[in-house]
Amino acid sequence: MREFGIILLVLLTITFLVTIYLLIKDSIWLKRLNKYRTSESLKPIKPSYNILQKRFTTLALSFVMILAITPILTFNQKIEPPFYVDKQMVNVKTVGSKEKLVSMIDNYNNYYYYEEGIVWEGNINGSVDLGLDGLNPGTVVGNGDTQNNDRDFIDTNNQVEGVQEADIIKTDGNRIFYAPYGRNQVSILDISIDGTATLKKEIDFEEFYLSTMFLTDNYVVLVGYVYEKLERKATTTSGEPYFDVWYPYVYSGALYVYDKTTLEEVYVYETQANFADYRVIDNKLYIIANTQINLDDPRPQATINYQGSQKTEIVDYNEIYYFDENIVSGITAITVLDLETFETDTKGYLGRTEQIHVSQDAIYTTSTYYDYAYYNQYANTDDTGSFNWDEFYKTSIRKFRILEDGSVAYVGSTKVLGFVGGQYWMDEYDGYFRVITSTPAWVPNISNRTIYKHRLYVLKENELIDSLDTISVLDKGIGKPAVTKTGLRNDVTEEQVKSVRFNGPKAHVVTFLQTDPLYTIDLSNPAFPVITNAIEEPGFSTYLHPWGEDYLVGIGNMATSSGMVTGIKLSVYDTNTLEPLQTYEIPYNLNGYSYSYSDALFDPKAILVDSEKQIFAFAISTYSYTLIDNVYQSSYQSEYLIFKIDFNKEEIISKPYRIEHGSAKYYFNVDRGVYIDNVVYTFSEYEMISVNYDTGEIIQTLPLKS
Repeated sequence: MREFGIILLVLLTITFLVTIYLLIKDSIWLKRLNKYRTSESLKPIKPSYNILQKRFTTLALSFVMILAITPILTFNQKIEPPFYVDKQMVNVKTVGSKEKLVSMIDNYNNYYYYEEGIVWEGNINGSVDLGLDGLNPGTVVGNGDTQNNDRDFIDTNNQVEGVQEADIIKTDGNRIFYAPYGRNQVSILDISIDGTATLKKEIDFEEFYLSTMFLTDNYVVLVGYVYEKLERKATTTSGEPYFDVWYPYVYSGALYVYDKTTLEEVYVYETQANFADYRVIDNKLYIIANTQINLDDPRPQATINYQGSQKTEIVDYNEIYYFDENIVSGITAITVLDLETFETDTKGYLGRTEQIHVSQDAIYTTSTYYDYAYYNQYANTDDTGSFNWDEFYKTSIRKFRILEDGSVAYVGSTKVLGFVGGQYWMDEYDGYFRVITSTPAWVPNISNRTIYKHRLYVLKENELIDSLDTISVLDKGIGKPAVTKTGLRNDVTEEQVKSVRFNGPKAHVVTFLQTDPLYTIDLSNPAFPVITNAIEEPGFSTYLHPWGEDYLVGIGNMATSSGMVTGIKLSVYDTNTLEPLQTYEIPYNLNGYSYSYSDALFDPKAILVDSEKQIFAFAISTYSYTLIDNVYQSSYQSEYLIFKIDFNKEEIISKPYRIEHGSAKYYFNVDRGVYIDNVVYTFSEYEMISVNYDTGEIIQTLPLKS
């Protein structure tokens, strides 16, 4: 429709200009003709009334239509962002101009924080000198001396198949890239045909602070941040000091891309934002970043260094949009970086992103907010007559479809009650989006503990408007019923959600207060979710990994009957039974004092897992404080545990291979492990130790740092 309007406007403009040309032409020729006739003593000719009438009528009509169409097209340009798909937009609006965005920011600041504006002296969002002159664009990756594309390897434990997540260790079977936390260095190891590892190179950084990385066909993508120390003062508009001692630094997200074979720097991308999360799909990097608003130019922007040149990309105001419930405390920028052409496409919306879920077809972002309008009304009350906090916590969910060319388009949004605790609380399956939410309900109860309400929402994109329709809500039975002053209630619980895992048409949810109910929810009919099973055991799982259709492996904490944590455990489950099939326990030493910790309890990427190879492995560090010869002595121990999981054996969980990375006065932390051709390579900051997966025998110890 807009294209037709533009064509019509062009034709009308041409008609208008041609008519003016003809009027001027007729006037000039008539004037010349009459001058000649006068010189020849002939009577002057008057202009034709019919021709003049037609000319002026055409001129007037075309002018009126141009005036009518132009505002419509201009208006549509402001409310129809170029990245919308073909559906009616009812939940979203476009910012369109700097004036409107600044006005929205001012309204937010005045309502939530202060009456006066803030004046900053000095550089706030200036670029940081990264020393990136003379970049080498790199070369196309070829096969190196050690490369063998047929190698069998296990890489990062990703939530969704085909959607790569970042981690501190990556491998393609030929090389291992390792970047331990806080070291600000990447160690690159070549893996020979016989499995021997050789330290190829170390890349050090000074002004770039490395957090994690991706590995693609041709490149290693290093993700981190840079920071700038601010030398400025803050005052109110009346000149009073304001937070002079706060926020001395500005942190900005940054990407460094290196050629995977030559290890030469290829590309650098630096934003004025903090990365919320990121994924790689088919050599395209999807970056979700939270941008701090700078009133001088509030648009998201990035500095790019590629092939020896530098440029700045800024998001247009027509590609920044907002929702009515948005708190304008920042802008979420969604950037697609093509890791083959290094072209970028960025769009933004007002508000911050907390959690994301990415499938091969869509990106979902969430942000929790407080419904102050409801709070001020105090309208809804629960059955005790007090304020219903369950209506106060809400989460906005936005869906962005990944199109065939890899770009993203906003397609729908909705609001649900409660908050989303992590990426594993969400999942997309067969066109449906499933999400677990939790709300501190604050219902008066006998034990005076906090009461929670847990829900499972099933949502689906509306095909006509930009909405995510609610297909069903399961709001009872997730967590043991709570005893309140009004009696036993199965819609609220004292138990918190500890882990969630979706597996096709099933959902698994662990809640915990004193024991661990592991609920299985049948979602084969999305409109009628049903809890089909609940497994109880002491303790709880913080992560669940599907092992086929009915089996699960869970890692978490042991606990007493009163809920006190006493160690780490690994459990295996059949979701059709009422008890775990087997549990392997790593208890704390309660006689002296010991405490064990594992990143795997909270970060699934710290787990090396493959159900086909029956491997489940992770690192563990233990601190001990014991009395020896009347003297208290402390020690640290760091190990990598490799379990074999076989549900066809009587002992499903094997005794682990324990690869010790030393004990020292301070932690000698082992971080990660990778699997290549039946060899497990385990890494700590100081060394790499490889072992045979079948026998557990140590093959090689390679120092990484003195």
